[in-house]
Amino acid sequence: MNLETKLKKYLLGLDLKLLGLEGKLKSIKLKSLEFGESNLNYIAVLNKKKFVIRINMDPKMPNKSREEFVALKTIEHLKIAPRALFLDDSRKVINETFIILEYLPGHTLNKHLKKLNRRTIEKLAVIVAELHLLHVNKLKLNIERPTYASWLTGIKNNIEYIKIKRAKYFERNDKFIRIMDNTLSKIKASLETPKYQNKRCLIHGDICEQNVLVNNNQLVLIDWESVGLGDPAAEITKIFEAFGRIKFSDEQRRLFLKTYLKIRKDKTLKQRIQIFTPLIRYEQFVWAVMHVFEIGEKDMHTSFVKNKNLKEHLEFAEETFNLCKSTGILDKNFEWSAKMVFPKHYLRSV
Repeated sequence: MNLETKLKKYLLGLDLKLLGLEGKLKSIKLKSLEFGESNLNYIAVLNKKKFVIRINMDPKMPNKSREEFVALKTIEHLKIAPRALFLDDSRKVINETFIILEYLPGHTLNKHLKKLNRRTIEKLAVIVAELHLLHVNKLKLNIERPTYASWLTGIKNNIEYIKIKRAKYFERNDKFIRIMDNTLSKIKASLETPKYQNKRCLIHGDICEQNVLVNNNQLVLIDWESVGLGDPAAEITKIFEAFGRIKFSDEQRRLFLKTYLKIRKDKTLKQRIQIFTPLIRYEQFVWAVMHVFEIGEKDMHTSFVKNKNLKEHLEFAEETFNLCKSTGILDKNFEWSAKMVFPKHYLRSV
């Protein structure tokens, strides 16, 4: 019995009142959405009403569905995300945990806008500030790298993964690995005595143009799989540095912060963003390289890997490399060469 058949059978036996429906289930349709890195997503049409089913496919984060469900319930009153309707973490249905969410029509920013405008930036700043204002210390959520040191540890772990995978094809301590290690050491040295201490709040964890939905002229955050507790400065830095195809200009960054700080006061926010900027730029580069290996070595769930072409990920790795080089994070004498970083058969597959 395949996954979709199991889901349909499960939904046929579900109490529809849990989803806000009355009566018996008369019709059911399932349609797969774009596969995420650690989720399978489906639209379920039950008695002509749409819902979203998000299935956790990340064995390293067995509690991810529950954490996402709890977080969505906590912020429900803000109306900045889909409502979480049902959680199943029994693993009795498909051997994976999943949640059922309300379906919100609309388009994500990567499909809605060609460039950022003032109104969109202000709206985004407002919902991010409202999210960061919530008092959630009692929530049992993943601590999402709350300190500078924890970001360094995350980068180091990703470099170690790259080393292991590259060892199958390259020397263990070649030029590329030495540069990665030396760059991490340089960033670490600059953070030995950080002047500005970290703060902690509820964060979405992955606010990018693909995860911001335009719904009835309002912005809604979707895909809360990376939700946790972390420094709001790190979240905002990621928005500025890794939002996606649409880039923030310096003027747009200032507008975002001006709007945000009207709602949530934070005296050292700008200074902490300056500290996080090189960290997150380098983290993006290391992650991009690691991600190519994850796909090339088929270390991610099958549905994601089979739908991915390495070309866009190789291009992203080069793009993040160029940013790190142009801003002095990487040695300016170091030239990008995909052949030096990745095995030949990865490049032939493009």
